[in-house]
Amino acid sequence: MNNLGEMKKALNVEKEAHMLLTTHFSDLKWNIGNSNYNLSVYYSHLGDYEKANKCAEQACSIFKQIQGNTGYDYARSLSNLAFGKYSLGSTNEAIEIEKKALEIHRLNNTPIEVASSLNNLGTFYQSIEESQKAIKYCKEALNINEHCNNTYSVLQSLILNQLSLSYSYIGDYSTSILYNERSLDIIKNIHGEQHIRYIAVLGNLGVSYYTIGNKQKFKEYILKALDLSKIVLGNFHPTYAEVLGCSALAMLEDKNIEQAYEMTKEAINIYKHNSLENTLSCRIFMTDLIHYLIIKGNYDEAITNIFQLLPQEKNQPMNYSDLLFQLINCYELKNEYDNALQYSKEYLSIINNTRGNISENYIYALEVQRRILSKLKLEPDIITNYVESFQCISSYSYNNVLLFTENEKYIWWESVNKFIKDMASFTYKTNNNELVYNLFQSILISKGILLNTNKNLYNILKISQSPNLTTKFNLLKKQKQQVNKDLFGGRITSEELINNINTIEREILQELKPSFSNIENYNINVRDIVNKLNKNDIVIEFYNIDSINHVALLLREDWSNPKIISFKFSNSNDKNNYSIIWKPIEEYIKPGDNIYFSASGILHQIPIESLPIGDGKIMSDVYNMHRLSSTRELVKKKKEMKYTKAALYGGLNYDMTDDELLSASQTYTK
Repeated sequence: MNNLGEMKKALNVEKEAHMLLTTHFSDLKWNIGNSNYNLSVYYSHLGDYEKANKCAEQACSIFKQIQGNTGYDYARSLSNLAFGKYSLGSTNEAIEIEKKALEIHRLNNTPIEVASSLNNLGTFYQSIEESQKAIKYCKEALNINEHCNNTYSVLQSLILNQLSLSYSYIGDYSTSILYNERSLDIIKNIHGEQHIRYIAVLGNLGVSYYTIGNKQKFKEYILKALDLSKIVLGNFHPTYAEVLGCSALAMLEDKNIEQAYEMTKEAINIYKHNSLENTLSCRIFMTDLIHYLIIKGNYDEAITNIFQLLPQEKNQPMNYSDLLFQLINCYELKNEYDNALQYSKEYLSIINNTRGNISENYIYALEVQRRILSKLKLEPDIITNYVESFQCISSYSYNNVLLFTENEKYIWWESVNKFIKDMASFTYKTNNNELVYNLFQSILISKGILLNTNKNLYNILKISQSPNLTTKFNLLKKQKQQVNKDLFGGRITSEELINNINTIEREILQELKPSFSNIENYNINVRDIVNKLNKNDIVIEFYNIDSINHVALLLREDWSNPKIISFKFSNSNDKNNYSIIWKPIEEYIKPGDNIYFSASGILHQIPIESLPIGDGKIMSDVYNMHRLSSTRELVKKKKEMKYTKAALYGGLNYDMTDDELLSASQTYTK
């Protein structure tokens, strides 16, 4: 059935058949049960889930009487009922019903039905944000379906589509799009383009492209889905409403807030027309509507809508947390920071319960709360927040960065760097010992782990002696060279190539994962550095807060905590570099000290070792200077080096380690 009219006709025919059966042939129990089953399917397709559930319950009751609680028809009716419950928001109840159906299908050894039931469970688990469970169930469904050679079927497309949604949710958009495109191809060949399933998958594919930033393909697919849904389903079908609500994002991209608002409002009204205002899809669009109200500056109306929705979303953590975030945003924009702080605490708690505190979501939630605390000038709470934020960022970095692609690493490093800059500025103002210590640790993460993981991975790759890995790595290098050629040639790299690069990188990283434990000195902290220091050693980590403001963190073996100093510096040619950079540090050092330092920002352009200090002397005449890419290098290897002569060379790499500097200096020493 290709359109709404045909579906309604089929429903009316089935209703007449059902009336005839129940009136004149009441002894034909199986036929009546099957008619109820068919009615539940039609009502479900038409979006009338209340009636669909009533028919499914009647079918379950009849088939259970006829076949017992292990019958095939009883199980498939249970699946119908589960889907209806899910569609009305009773997801946990739907899961329990579907598990009963799955158990019966396994018992009856009906593999296609097992695959279908597994896919339903994947759908239900995804709706409550349990993506890994969803992927697990759907992959099992896919394996069973393919083993049955049922690969070019509606079921195959449904499984692929659900896998696409789950991978999209965990941020693996490349894999998501691959599954989605396979699903779309199957549906098109089975039903053609003018079919509800094709429209739904096309819309999902459009949204997937939206998430990876390809707005052109998003608009192409979502607007095509909108046109088709209007033709095939009409203006009052829930699927049309769903596509319409997603299409509002296209208007948002064009800065047409008013149209985005009106389209979303229309979508919600369609759901209400079908008595589906409590469904998950409708509530998501209600949340979108609040977002548009905030953009329009209607904060009070947005807050009213949020409080109306919150009770309904208690069992949907993702939606509930989104609403809380919108509420916090409204109160911030209204300068009502006490209210914003109150709800930020609840927001943090929910993110912690659903995603855990070692997650990007929780780290961002802490950032939101810190912003509010800063407005309220609650210094002790800000300190507590910074400490917790550092602990989360540290754990997340150690646990995840090795599995990041280069692009993901760069994005994460940018976000960590922003945190460190904010923390450095606040730490210098408060001079809180715990913050100074954690700031030092943060800089070690930024300069060490986030910037050196590629080197570690390449070393593992070299010793892996895996032909498969070597082939993949060479292909990756070739494709990245093409990206560089495009960049320097002023050409736009194809999205397919970018997706291929990300996919190959992930495959390589997954294969290397078992060897990650072999990386030496990966988790290095301040105490590890202190344990390597002698009496005359001092460690200095420079860090640039911005282009002018800098901090230096100093560490000696007998200090209980690092010390922090601040200075302003912006001109690498300034004749007063010694006074600006070094004078504030002099009180903590003495001639003959071994100074291990790591530069940052514009300081990389300054030959600190050779700064003139007066009387014809330079820094390295008075101190034993050691330039490091990061002071964490001390834990790996500490080697005395004294620069007895100074010279200026062009094209110096100020990130070179001591060994590299020694090797380079010997080339020029006469």
